[in-house]
Order: sequence, then structure tokens, then C-alpha cells
Amino acid sequence: MIRVFESLEDVSLGRQGCDTVVAFGSFDGLHWAHRELIGRVIREARARGGLSVVLSFSNHPLSVLAPPYCPKLLLSPRRKLEILEQLGVDVAILPEFTRELARMPAERFLRECLIERIGMRHIVVGYDCRFGAEGKGDGEMLKSAAPRLGFTVEAMGPMREGGAVIGSRAIRSLLNLGRVEAAAALLLRPHELAGRVVQGDKRGRQLGFPTANLEFDPRYLIPAAGVYAIWADAAGTRYGGMINLGRRPTFGRMAFVPEAHLFSFEGDLYGQEIVVYFLGRLRGEKRFANAEALRRQLERDRQRARRALLRHGHAAPGRKLDVSAEAMPGNGEADETHS
Repeated sequence: MIRVFESLEDVSLGRQGCDTVVAFGSFDGLHWAHRELIGRVIREARARGGLSVVLSFSNHPLSVLAPPYCPKLLLSPRRKLEILEQLGVDVAILPEFTRELARMPAERFLRECLIERIGMRHIVVGYDCRFGAEGKGDGEMLKSAAPRLGFTVEAMGPMREGGAVIGSRAIRSLLNLGRVEAAAALLLRPHELAGRVVQGDKRGRQLGFPTANLEFDPRYLIPAAGVYAIWADAAGTRYGGMINLGRRPTFGRMAFVPEAHLFSFEGDLYGQEIVVYFLGRLRGEKRFANAEALRRQLERDRQRARRALLRHGHAAPGRKLDVSAEAMPGNGEADETHS
């Protein structure tokens, strides 16, 4: 079972004589390249008879350093910990990134945090690793300090897929375009969002498509407007379904209202949390002439969503989706729709 620390002050692995192999970074999304890096840490720790440690943060550093430029997040701290445990990491350290940490000189962070507290004997870093005041700590600084401070360094270059660097920024760009299948291929699992069910106006029920209106945390990335095939975890069960992300233009609404229609579900979910896994984009958002035209389109959407669900199976978190060669449905549409 993974050991979790929420504060660096609580960590004393080094003082307890533990030898550790460390991965250090934001790791937002825990995508393909992150997993390759963490996999190397786990293998090296096992070879040395030590502990594998992932040091990350509960918030994005840019939320402190430059709030207007902080990106929408791909993973919550809770899900990050769950995935790290699934990967086999021994210790996860997720402190809050603060101004005090941002001002700490790189050499001091290396000595006090990585070596003295964590007991680092080996570190694996990505090509874009930066730490310490003004970002002066990087892979070259670590290599220079390693012989003097008694640790070793492995620096990974960028991983590429189809000529493009695999990274959180690329995944965010895909999701902002609605290309959730392409994003899943890099995440090695579907993009997911947890939302709380809130009261709606029950228009979906009147059309024969009852929906759960969802309230998502604004810190996390919501894909582009449109209709998507989904799996959804609700009330302890996984349901197939579809979700509309949009403003319901057919009924003259302007507020953004995510609405999920879960196949074969009957019951009341108000106030409960639903986790939505995005499998494929069915179409963009569209204004319909009347409610009957919308109802007919929703029936077509439901059939397409069921076919998408059959392709993807249960899309369990952590499962790799082989979708690299699959065409994206509806990725050229610029219209709007409402479910």
C-alpha cells in the first residue's frame, strides 16, 4: 500500500536511513511519458532494494507563480494518488506548492528536501524539469551536483507520438478541440471529470431522455462543447451514456450546463457525485428548429453512443485505449447541439 505525505515537513525517510529513487514534477494527467518516467523509478528502486518516491504537488505551481497563466488541470490529487498506487509507487509526497517553496534556492531544495528528508540516492527527471527560485534547478544542475552530494541522475528526453511531444499541454489542446479519443491515447485512459448532480428544469425527461445536470469543478479541464459517448460511475455502478456540454441553444439558454443521460438508469442522483469518462465526440453543439427535431437527433446520438461503448468496453481507469488509427467522429463540425 502506498504511503502518502501531504507536507514535506512530515517526511523523514532520509533521516530514517532509507535509500530512495525519486521522480519529481507536476505530473498533471499522469500520461504516457509520465508513466514511462515513473516506471523507470520503480524498476531502479527495486533493483537497488530501495523505495520508489514520487514528489509532486496538490496544486499546479503556476497557480502560485502566475495565476492568470495557470492551465486547467487534468487530474485531481485524489485520482493522482490512486493511479500512482496502481502503478506500484511506494511513497507519494504531494505538498501544496507555496510562495515559500517557490523562493527556496535550488541548491537548498536539493539538499534539505530531496537528500536530507527524502533520502534520494537516484533521481529520474524529464527534459523540462525546473525547480528552485527562478527555476534555476534543472537536469544539468542535478548532474553537476550529483558527484558532490552522493546521488546519481537519469535525464529522459521528450517522448514523441506521430512527431509530436507527448505532454500535458498537447493533451489539453486535444481536449479543447473535443478530440477525446486522441487525448485518451496519450493519457492511456479516458479523460475523466467528477461532477455533482444539481437540480435542472427536466426538459430532457420531457423529451424521453432524462438527464443529470452536473456541476464540474472549474479548476479542471472540460472538453470542447458537444455531445460525447461516456461511461459514468454513479451510485456504485458503471453506466453507459452520453453527455452534452453546451448552452442548450434550442431553448434559448446561455448558461453552460453539462447534462448526462445514463442508459438503463432509473432513480434520483441529486447531490451525488458522478465520474464521467469521455470516450468519443459524437457531434458539435447545434440549435434545432423545435423540440421534436431535437428528440429525433438525440435518438440518433444514442445509437451512435451505444456503438462507441461497444468499441471501448468498460474503459476502466488505467486501461490503454488503442485508438491511434481511429478517425474522430464529428471533429470537423462547427454547429451546436443540446441533449
